[in-house]
Amino acid sequence: VYDVTVRGTTVTEDARESGSGNPWQDYALVLENAEFSAANLVSICLALDRSNSMNTSGYVDVTRTSSKAFVDLMEADDRVGVVSFGDDGQHEDSDNNEVALITGTNIQEDAKTAINNIHFSGCTYMGDGLTKAEQQLTNAPGDRAIVLMSDGKDNKGCEENNPNRPWAVDVAAGLPAAIDVYTCAMGPLSDQQKLEDIAL
Repeated sequence: VYDVTVRGTTVTEDARESGSGNPWQDYALVLENAEFSAANLVSICLALDRSNSMNTSGYVDVTRTSSKAFVDLMEADDRVGVVSFGDDGQHEDSDNNEVALITGTNIQEDAKTAINNIHFSGCTYMGDGLTKAEQQLTNAPGDRAIVLMSDGKDNKGCEENNPNRPWAVDVAAGLPAAIDVYTCAMGPLSDQQKLEDIAL
């Protein structure tokens, strides 16, 4: 990321037709091999289901591929983070548990490496995954969203009768209005109705 400052220290001709007494010079600046910021900056946290049902349904590869393709679509000055959820939610890639500012492709590569390193096993505490994603987005600028990729088989981390563990639909309903939730069913065995209920 470069900041370019141009100071006209000896401007003698006024670029405006009606001079104001203080000469003002137009200039053009050409940059090559540069990455431009997105017009509408976004802050995205990917929430990836790493539970064992993703293994048994055969959805691990499509989840990795789809989430990494999403990261590649992001642009300079966007912000990206990755959480996963199985028996609990975990921060997989972040900047001190906040979405990381994309200042170059290395930030995207870090996110994709984190996605590759996720180990899929255990139960499905989707609500904790959404909570961790909200944490990453709390102080983020621009449009904020959680992109959840799952088979939708929420079981509160195999503690369905534990009242202290909220269901994902309840966590989603309690998120700030400024944080959107987009859900992606990773295949035909997914609970698509539940994922629709979670999407905001």
